[in-house]
Amino acid sequence: MGAPTATLDSTIDVPFECSCGFSCGTALALKSHLRRGQLSAVKHLAVAGRVSPILAMSADLPASAAGRVRLLFIRHGESANKSMASQTHVEDAPLSPLGHKQAQALGAVLGAQLDPDQTLLVVSPMRRALLTAAPLVAKLDLPPDRVICHGELWEWRGAHPSYPGRSAVATESDPQMPRVRCECFGEGGKTWCFHGHGHLENEADTRRRAHSFRRWLHNGMPRHVGDSPVRTVAIVGHLHFFDLLLQILMKGTAEDWYASLREYAFCNTAVTEAMYDFSTGCAILGLENSVAHLKDHGVAVTGI
Repeated sequence: MGAPTATLDSTIDVPFECSCGFSCGTALALKSHLRRGQLSAVKHLAVAGRVSPILAMSADLPASAAGRVRLLFIRHGESANKSMASQTHVEDAPLSPLGHKQAQALGAVLGAQLDPDQTLLVVSPMRRALLTAAPLVAKLDLPPDRVICHGELWEWRGAHPSYPGRSAVATESDPQMPRVRCECFGEGGKTWCFHGHGHLENEADTRRRAHSFRRWLHNGMPRHVGDSPVRTVAIVGHLHFFDLLLQILMKGTAEDWYASLREYAFCNTAVTEAMYDFSTGCAILGLENSVAHLKDHGVAVTGI
């Protein structure tokens, strides 16, 4: 398709619409979107209301985009292992006090922008991700059939032979965590889905796990819950795994991915949007690494 049909002045905050169904509240985000997707856009000057800066893509897709879903990639809040007060490394650590504040800000702002009847939440089985998701689950009042704890979504090297993760039963019954239903756990639900084959997971193992999770997004993820279509999928996870997954979604492969060579930035509780097309299996990015919710609530930005 051709170039944008309007001049994109990054100092002006007005709505845009792209031929893929992307609705953007900022010209800067649209520039990034067009650069990756090579699509055309139209600037709309007379549109009532404005999109919150934490989100740019609209979940209200046109009829031509019925086979698409908005994905929100959300990194967990600050881990207790990264807190200045933490003196020792804790396996599968919870959030730090600051991480809890970040999660509360995320839940307050993002929860006000999502339709609970059209939202599915997919969360890593690691404690810091589950605790990050908890305020958002509470704000939206999501039932367990809309909150999937996915056994393949844990962070690179977050599990190993001596700690293969908690069981599905322990995760679903933990009173400190949001109510979830577990999918794709290993060993009959006894552990996370560990691809390390008796050793610490390496990059090749993580690639296999990310490709498996991507297949679940395409083929196994619910597109309806009850009678309501799923238009937004919020995925709460981790820096390295998201970097790998986004490379797969954007390029179709990530055979050259290494944990030390990341392409995508994710601050703690940052939100990155993508529009996923089920017909092609590819995604187009919207806003990247948005931390507007933290700035609005005066909460420190970490994980830069």
